[in-house]
Amino acid sequence: MTFRKQYTVPAVVLLLALLVSCSPRSQTEMRVGAVLPLTGSAANYGVLMRRGIEIAEREINATTASKPALRVIVEDSRSNPKDAVSALQKLIGFDRVAAVMPALSTIVLASTPIAESNRIVLLNCPANSPQLRGAGSFVFNLAILSDQESQFLADYAYNTMGARSAGILFVNNDSGRGYQESFRQKFSALGGVIKLREGHDQGATEFRTLIEKFRNSKVDVVFLASYYSESALFLVQARELGYNNRWLSYASIETPDFLKLAGKAAEGVVYSQPGFDLTASDDITSAFVREYRNRFHSDPDFWSAQFYEGTRLLGRAMLSGARTGEDVRRYLKSTRGEMGLTGPISFDASNCVTRSVRFKVVRAGAFQYLPREK
Repeated sequence: MTFRKQYTVPAVVLLLALLVSCSPRSQTEMRVGAVLPLTGSAANYGVLMRRGIEIAEREINATTASKPALRVIVEDSRSNPKDAVSALQKLIGFDRVAAVMPALSTIVLASTPIAESNRIVLLNCPANSPQLRGAGSFVFNLAILSDQESQFLADYAYNTMGARSAGILFVNNDSGRGYQESFRQKFSALGGVIKLREGHDQGATEFRTLIEKFRNSKVDVVFLASYYSESALFLVQARELGYNNRWLSYASIETPDFLKLAGKAAEGVVYSQPGFDLTASDDITSAFVREYRNRFHSDPDFWSAQFYEGTRLLGRAMLSGARTGEDVRRYLKSTRGEMGLTGPISFDASNCVTRSVRFKVVRAGAFQYLPREK
């Protein structure tokens, strides 16, 4: 896997890119790009995502021998859309990738028109903004989008937790706004009341004023539609202020750093996780978990699993003969129930994966599955 951090492309390199683009595409490999937050506010996620890519890339290439191989070129988005767009343009113009896997909703949304106009596949592995549904004929969503996931969360809050009122803390970006609005609509439709919705900037560290608002609202449950670091700080400060409630969140909190930051304040947090089941006994999951533990001496999580799944899917497209964005698009459109790490993979008419969720809880300082709903 190739990794570069710098995106400033001098004129001579741009000229070289133009010359390369005029030559026939190499038939010995299929190039795929990944734009990950390896530095910046979301760097913890990027490290986990990259691990999943590395395992899948090695697995695919171990099966090809003298056949064409998969090459994943990883660039650092630095956790912001401007650098991400520069990285994507370099991957398209210089590396001539057939597909790209960006991360974070704002970055994926900024990348979609570029991928679409250049006719390369954008495979969205983790982002969940509902604006990504039907975003383009070359845009495929391997992640379940927030408007669909929020319906599962609202249903769980109302029917399983018995909550009749809720408050929402959300990060004020495309991801957080999507979650809070969809949760509000579904919870209200079920008969619940949303008493409070409070947004915060990404990277916020002070929540005490908001915590007092939630305390005064006397809601039955608080939905944390935020990233792991902000959610952890909110919980720690709530514990310090003696505010206890039932907490509901989503897969963004499933990182080791969330447990380290939140400590005992994380105990009892319930969250949704689409697809990946660490305890599943099928061959794909068993092999992935075994390799991940051998390489990184820890358990894989949602983020590494999603990018393993995405890389593996693109590798299978390559093995089928795909070399261009058009080839990869045709392969993904024809995918019907192909078994993957996160279950059978099929894309609907809007190029969105069809999937349900499981619920987990933080218990004894670890992420544990709750019993399946009957």
